[in-house]
Amino acid sequence: MNNFSFLNLKKMQEEELEIIEKNGMKSAATDFSILLGINYSNEDFTIGSKALENRAGEYWTSNLTENNYIKTITFMGTIRERNTNCRNVGARIIVNYEDITNIPKHNEMYGITKIEYGYYPQNVAPKNIQEELEAEYINEKLEYSGNIYTIDSNKFDEENKQFSPIALEEYQYKGKSYVRVKVNSKINKVMLSNGTLYYNDNYVWVEVKPIVWLIDEKTKTMLTEKILFAGIRYNGNENCTNFNKSEIKSFINQFWSKEILQKESNEGKIALECKEKKIIKQENENTIKKNPYGFKFGEVSEEEIIKGALQSNISVFLHGRSSEGKSARIKQFDPECEILYLRNLTPEGLNGKTVYNQLTGDMIDIKPTWLQKLEEKCEREKDKIHIVFLDEITNALPSIQGMAFNIV
Repeated sequence: MNNFSFLNLKKMQEEELEIIEKNGMKSAATDFSILLGINYSNEDFTIGSKALENRAGEYWTSNLTENNYIKTITFMGTIRERNTNCRNVGARIIVNYEDITNIPKHNEMYGITKIEYGYYPQNVAPKNIQEELEAEYINEKLEYSGNIYTIDSNKFDEENKQFSPIALEEYQYKGKSYVRVKVNSKINKVMLSNGTLYYNDNYVWVEVKPIVWLIDEKTKTMLTEKILFAGIRYNGNENCTNFNKSEIKSFINQFWSKEILQKESNEGKIALECKEKKIIKQENENTIKKNPYGFKFGEVSEEEIIKGALQSNISVFLHGRSSEGKSARIKQFDPECEILYLRNLTPEGLNGKTVYNQLTGDMIDIKPTWLQKLEEKCEREKDKIHIVFLDEITNALPSIQGMAFNIV
């Protein structure tokens, strides 16, 4: 479902959105969007009570100016023009609710109709839970849910760099879901809603919660109550004149719109249990609906699933704790596979380097060693499958992760 968009100011004025008339243009920023670098207010521009939880932030609209700048709504509720490369503007999503399936019942609060639809990282965990989560994470005791949430790994001020995705894994702890996020703030430090001050490159645990939407019955529109994320450029091309072709629209279509529904699609429908170190997916009629190929997971091994993917030229992601035998499993298919240990690899080791030729005055690209070896094997043994295994991808530095995902 790719109809998610941003507020269109002209259309909003013509249709007289009641949710804007009642709430105003300002919108609170989630802790998650603050961690991703959004331009947000101090406590003088909060929305309602609970100041730290309701600090207003700046968010995109879909309106362009004559000189190809984008109109945004500031934390003061005013309209501003911003360059398309900015990363410190947030996203507040709007959609026609007739495009949404399985809409939950409406719940009217204070004269405004609200619903919960989808899940996304939002509020920082309390300080004591932060400490518990970090200790459990370091000791590899947290349970991975299988869900991920994608963000851009670039820094807030790296406006000229292309989108470089990094996946935040969701973990279960005491009946709630959390992701671990690195602070990426323009002012180097942020005070979050749990009253704790965090500095750039600190890791913070954020709870995944239902997304609250405001409903406008007159226009059949639903708008997120809060700004959900930031750090994504509107577009890398300053001459972009079409929201539907922008970089941020591509991100919403490819990642965000799918990831907000992953918890709902899995919750209560797929029972997972570990038996003899194999994950068995037990079938029921709901599972079959989510599995259109009729694939019977209980009747095939992990090795057969991996082999089928490799023979179909599909990249495979293996998730598990360290020393569980992921490398050994890959070597069953290609004993001479190229294994890149990303945790210790330098950018040059992964991506190669460029050197200056003093004789010709040209810049020469030098391929990384692993790529040279791989090409030689592929040329020598054209009928065999040759594998590159990117080891410890989730534990590598963000810059290395970005390169690795581009290679994949």
